[in-house]
Amino acid sequence: MKTAYFYIPLAFLAALLLYAAGCDDDGLPDGPGGDSVSASADIDANGGYVELTDSHGNEISLHIPYGAVDNGTTVTVTATATRLEKQITSNILPGITIAPEDLLLRYPAQLSIRFYNVEGWQEGVLYCINPDELLMPLDEHTVENGTGIIRGNIYYFGEYAAGIPTEQEMLAQIRSAKQAWSRVASRKTVHAYASGDCPPNAYGWQGLRTEVAGLLYWQNRFAMLGNESAAQEAGDLVKAEVERSIESFENQNLPDDLCGNYARAAFNYYQSAEKLGVETDDLKSLTDQLWNQCALRFKITIDYELDDSDPPEVEKESRYATATCYVPYEEFLSDPGSASVKGDGTVTYSDDYEWLYNPNQNWKVTEKKEGRGTITCTGSAALVSPDNVYPTQEYVWKATISLAAEEKGSVEVCDTKYDDDPEQESCQKTDYTKDWRDGYSVVLNGAGATLRDEQLSGDGVTMQHVVTLQWLNPPGFESEDDGKCY
Repeated sequence: MKTAYFYIPLAFLAALLLYAAGCDDDGLPDGPGGDSVSASADIDANGGYVELTDSHGNEISLHIPYGAVDNGTTVTVTATATRLEKQITSNILPGITIAPEDLLLRYPAQLSIRFYNVEGWQEGVLYCINPDELLMPLDEHTVENGTGIIRGNIYYFGEYAAGIPTEQEMLAQIRSAKQAWSRVASRKTVHAYASGDCPPNAYGWQGLRTEVAGLLYWQNRFAMLGNESAAQEAGDLVKAEVERSIESFENQNLPDDLCGNYARAAFNYYQSAEKLGVETDDLKSLTDQLWNQCALRFKITIDYELDDSDPPEVEKESRYATATCYVPYEEFLSDPGSASVKGDGTVTYSDDYEWLYNPNQNWKVTEKKEGRGTITCTGSAALVSPDNVYPTQEYVWKATISLAAEEKGSVEVCDTKYDDDPEQESCQKTDYTKDWRDGYSVVLNGAGATLRDEQLSGDGVTMQHVVTLQWLNPPGFESEDDGKCY
């Protein structure tokens, strides 16, 4: 019997071997053949790092800054063993996923990759794969020659990768973005992701900052390649997206706390507009107003409690008030030696009084008073020498503050003597009003202070009257509306 011989061309044999090994032309695994690597860390408001080395030897570092996430956030970074979908053909980093996915950051985190034995890494681009499957190079994208490091800023957690794009691939990203955003602009409602319903797009200002950074990077690459028409197309597209997003933001209802997440959003939208030269007179007026009200602010809390449990007269009285005061930022800039103090707040008040005036008959008078009201904060602040000796190189920010309250409520007086008297009502209820003022002299040093601490105890009576000052964080860091996004 004859033996049959089959001759396989060398190129075809190489292709079969590549297929069997599960590799693309770039030499990175496209299927099983490597292990995914993960690292996690519990990150609090102080920030922190998550670091790992993937199966190819690339060192990955995620730095989360102070204030970017809430306390108790477990952040997990996974370097995937296989390529994520919808990527650049010449891939140099298969993929990174950061969880919890869709988590919006208050401040940008830095993602850094130190490539190990990757040819042509200097031409690489580190990008985000956004919800529209667009590849957006990171903000502040930096290639550190001689170190093997590419780094950039991210505004939310999701999917990331790196590759070396061709001019056609970059152009395809511009065209895909134009199509995707035209669909979004035509919809009246926007899909809500796991991070919550965040207009004007699914990822709020964090998404816009990501888009602006990505398109500006592509625009600059086109300019370097001499493709002026593509660069102009990218520039026009990103300006239109910024204008649309800002218009949507301006049409939202104002929250109760303007100095929280809303202020952070306004500043970031304005920064994007300013970076591109987009005219936004209304947004500029809004950010000026927010800085004026939010940059130098503090909260005064009044907590008063009285407990007199010694008969025959028993009384429990309480008053709780808070006022958020601020120094107008424009006044601070123009004349730090003479600025005003403004603000407002609320107060609640209750007083339960009981007098047993005839123990034999168990006759007693009770008086119940409840009320609410508003507080107005006024005063002046100045940057002065602490010892009034001039010249001096040390100054402190001193303020004289007056709180004026207007309480309104009801008072009900009852006398048990008339409980069984059909001719006489045992209880009478009337309105009550009360105005009061409090004044303080404080040093605004960026920290908290106790303005009053009165304690009394003895003969069945306890009383405490505590007034504290809490310096509030700059705009957009801490607010009552955390968890919302704009």
